[in-house]
Amino acid sequence: MTRAVRRALLFAGWTLFVWVTRIRNAAGDSAASGFSQFVDITLALGFVIPALFLAFATWGDRHDTRPGVLARTTVRYLLIYTVVTWAIRIPVIWLHSHAIGFKVVHTALGVISVVLGSRALKAQRRRAVVRY
Repeated sequence: MTRAVRRALLFAGWTLFVWVTRIRNAAGDSAASGFSQFVDITLALGFVIPALFLAFATWGDRHDTRPGVLARTTVRYLLIYTVVTWAIRIPVIWLHSHAIGFKVVHTALGVISVVLGSRALKAQRRRAVVRY
């Protein structure tokens, strides 16, 4: 299994962990309005669906030395969506009246997500250059 495949699978797995957890929390939040739950779940599905696609595309590509264009494109999409989402969410979380632990944990989730996505994209690009 190549580095690009391992990093893409790690990014997909981490993304699924973070956003499936968010769906579970949003669905179970009885204090939130129905619209708020809908927005949170829709945002999370924007991560979950491509992360599942990335995991399956990458897993199927794990023995191939050729660059996976679909996997690379999906990593790029997920990374852009991750950066934009966390760039908005982290300041909102810090400005809101959450406990400091909540703020630190969510900042860490965002930073880890961006780092894993960046490393996955870098490995995908390196894989494409090595092949051609």
